[in-house]
Amino acid sequence: MSHFSFLKQTDAMANILMSDLEKFKPYLEFANNVMRGASELSERERELMVAYVAALNACSFCFEAHKATAQAFGADPGVIEALVGEDYSVLDEKQRPLFALIRKLTLEPSKVVKNDISAIIDAGWKEKTAQDVIVVAAFMNCSNRIVSGHGIEGSPAAFAMAASAMGPGGGYSPKSVRLGSGKT
Repeated sequence: MSHFSFLKQTDAMANILMSDLEKFKPYLEFANNVMRGASELSERERELMVAYVAALNACSFCFEAHKATAQAFGADPGVIEALVGEDYSVLDEKQRPLFALIRKLTLEPSKVVKNDISAIIDAGWKEKTAQDVIVVAAFMNCSNRIVSGHGIEGSPAAFAMAASAMGPGGGYSPKSVRLGSGKT
């Protein structure tokens, strides 16, 4: 059940953001930069990462919305389910240290060590990409707290709307949020 009178349990994060767009506008600008800005990580990889963070946090709305968005970018649903089951064998060798860092940052952030970053660089990624992974994880952990704190769980329609707003051609801008909330 939603914890606020202005929300329904089946609403989406967009409904939270639209409730005070002025307050959330900097957050959306940050989100759009993190998730759609320049990076060695593809949009599909970033969406897989945030779906994984949401699964680790048991944030059902964010998991379903970002799973649908990752699929809109061409992610295999089997890969998403395997990651949730902690099966990294579905990833190529180069991606495995990225998702290991995502897991550690989400579940045991104080245990991140230089070797976690070195593993990413040794796999062939740029140092900047390791930083991008950290920021992607931080963004989704924050988002999970916003959603869970408000008590929304979404619905199949909300997940589809979120994927449409955030998927190819969309993003995390205030305009995309309006579309994702059903408001124009």
